[in-house]
Amino acid sequence: MAPENVIAVFILVFPALIVMSNGAQENLSGEQDLELERQLKMLNKPAVKTIKVIEVLHERTEFGDIFDCVDINKQPAFDNPLLKNHKLQMSPSFFPNTAKQEAPSMAEVMGLPDGGCPQGFVPIRRTRKEELINARMSFNLSNPAMPTTKHNPRSHSTGLQWQGNEKVYGTKFTANVWGLQLDKGEISASSTWVQNECDYVNAGWLVHPAIFGDSQTRIFTHWTTDCYATTGCFNTLCPGFVQIDTQVPLGTVIKPLSEYKGPQFQIRVDVFKDLSSDGNWWLVINGDKSVGYWPAELFSGLADHAKNMHWGGFVNGLPYLPSPPMGSGYDADGGYGRACFTKDIQLMDNFRAFYDPQKEDVYFVAGHPCYPWKGRCDDDGQGCFLYFGGHGCRY
Repeated sequence: MAPENVIAVFILVFPALIVMSNGAQENLSGEQDLELERQLKMLNKPAVKTIKVIEVLHERTEFGDIFDCVDINKQPAFDNPLLKNHKLQMSPSFFPNTAKQEAPSMAEVMGLPDGGCPQGFVPIRRTRKEELINARMSFNLSNPAMPTTKHNPRSHSTGLQWQGNEKVYGTKFTANVWGLQLDKGEISASSTWVQNECDYVNAGWLVHPAIFGDSQTRIFTHWTTDCYATTGCFNTLCPGFVQIDTQVPLGTVIKPLSEYKGPQFQIRVDVFKDLSSDGNWWLVINGDKSVGYWPAELFSGLADHAKNMHWGGFVNGLPYLPSPPMGSGYDADGGYGRACFTKDIQLMDNFRAFYDPQKEDVYFVAGHPCYPWKGRCDDDGQGCFLYFGGHGCRY
């Protein structure tokens, strides 16, 4: 497999784009602008139905998303040359077994209005030119599996890391969901990262104004096949992730959100390999919403199993400015109702069952003291759990 071919159409335009230290970029050349237009035409497929979702924030400001219902067999994923002969999988062949009881206060991943897309069509969020440019800037700055990246010293992660001897084929976790007001150029998320060699898939909730144009909290994914060097992207901003659900697309808003010293709302995120079918890696939300999958053809390391797992939070900020808040924006010491948490963390074995990781295989990591953690990992049936977060680093 040649990873550099995975998203060649996405990467082509950007090497000549110079990103300045303050987050601005030089003007695009005419050739670069034409290439962007070509990419937009590829990503924004003809639609049989268009759905516009308007959210009113702070009683005055409106933000909107446009989702196009496109032929499920002609969605952007299948423009990836590695998926030329891919056979579409409509649902996982199994859902992993778990002994964990689901929490009653689950947040909703907001389904699209008006019944979503008709049968045979899937919702793909319409991409704007500005998003492609901002996505590339974010992509260069993002390596959430590392505490601090060489690209951006304002990138930090805090969480639990698993690295054991056994082969694992997936994970699940539950996290409470928060709203954060971020500036353009800032990212804050709570998610899991599944890795083998330079293959990563990342999924959870995220706030990313540069991509979405607002500070709404949304379901997101990110993937790469070369350790974030050139391949991969957020959601469907490049060909790769296959959307299956007709009402819950990537980038959809999560509601309600947790309140400080008030009700806590959470989501469950499952990422697992389908051992009974073609080896695709599925994203399932709240135990029953099969959003879609990463095809096995994308990967080399993850073509077999995962070697490393990470659960927790990460942030990215602009150089020379304070870094953004993580989690709820409050420190881990605040505990329940104040801090962001990750709990019910489990791994999937080759018998298609979730199980608690062994505590000796799990360690806590913090990229910076201003994003502290507080947690435990036991073998007494309680499993692993983590509080994390912080206001941000002032430096």
